[in-house]
Amino acid sequence: MRENGLRVPEAKGFTSEEKEDARAFFESIEKPVVIKPVDASGSKGVSKVYKAEEFDEAWETACQSSRSGNLVIESFIEKKVYHISGEEFALEGKLVFAGLLNGNRDRLCNPLVPIGESYPHVLDDSLRQKVYDEIQKFISAVGYRQGVLNLDIIRFDMFVEKGTAVK
Repeated sequence: MRENGLRVPEAKGFTSEEKEDARAFFESIEKPVVIKPVDASGSKGVSKVYKAEEFDEAWETACQSSRSGNLVIESFIEKKVYHISGEEFALEGKLVFAGLLNGNRDRLCNPLVPIGESYPHVLDDSLRQKVYDEIQKFISAVGYRQGVLNLDIIRFDMFVEKGTAVK
């Protein structure tokens, strides 16, 4: 996405066998970071890591939760707005539907874990339009033509996660 002009967290992928390369990357970027499997859902295996002493445990947690053994280390992005989740539909490269929801997290156990969504969302008209504009920017930048998308927004100036939704 960075190659298409979108702001995204600093991130790099690794296989479970590349622990020392991953450690070197971890040491080279600003903390905290998130270490997570690329193929687990519901924030399973995700750790927020502040110090080098926490790396090994977070790495093992991510490895145990990954089906493929592929992991990612990325800069932690602090939430600046409400957590907005949703499903969108693009047709001929244009956003034609966006179902925006409040993304609820488990603040007591693990604030990274989703526990549900609620409607109506809390955005006012100007913020809602900004979300629509950012979704369209993503669709255009990556050349997405048609299909369902899934979103999680915690900042409007940076994409944290965006993916196609296979249903």
